[in-house]
Amino acid sequence: MRLEKMNTDQYELYIEREIPLYAIETAKSQEIEMEVALENSQKSFHSLLPNGLETENQFIFNIINDEDKIVGDLWLNLRGDKKRRVYIYNIVIHEKFRGQGFGKKAMSLVEKFAQEKKCESIDLHVFGHNKTARNLYESMGFGPISIVMRKSL
Repeated sequence: MRLEKMNTDQYELYIEREIPLYAIETAKSQEIEMEVALENSQKSFHSLLPNGLETENQFIFNIINDEDKIVGDLWLNLRGDKKRRVYIYNIVIHEKFRGQGFGKKAMSLVEKFAQEKKCESIDLHVFGHNKTARNLYESMGFGPISIVMRKSL
């Protein structure tokens, strides 16, 4: 498997797909209206990627399997000067490729990327309701650094 930088056409499709998907997850986890979540998602993506693929320290990749098929997408951010780290903004294995070990392999590629960039850590955010992703990250040595909890009444 390998990571390959997205081209402009792929990026446009990625943004078009991921903004509403992120809004759905945000609405679900924060219990807010979908239209508010969609507006917030659009603002977030556009503020984090003001120059699209050319935004400094942002890396958006296709995840390519050994048969040269795109099995997912990955968005990384390089942070810090003295204590460098990689932040995973988004990692998605496309639905028809899930359950085949591509998520774990992609996370290993993130580790390799971080090591090549001389980073000390990899950070990410995961929605509490995404148990599959949480299990994957925990199995790879990720642990919580902050936990927000809720009790519904």
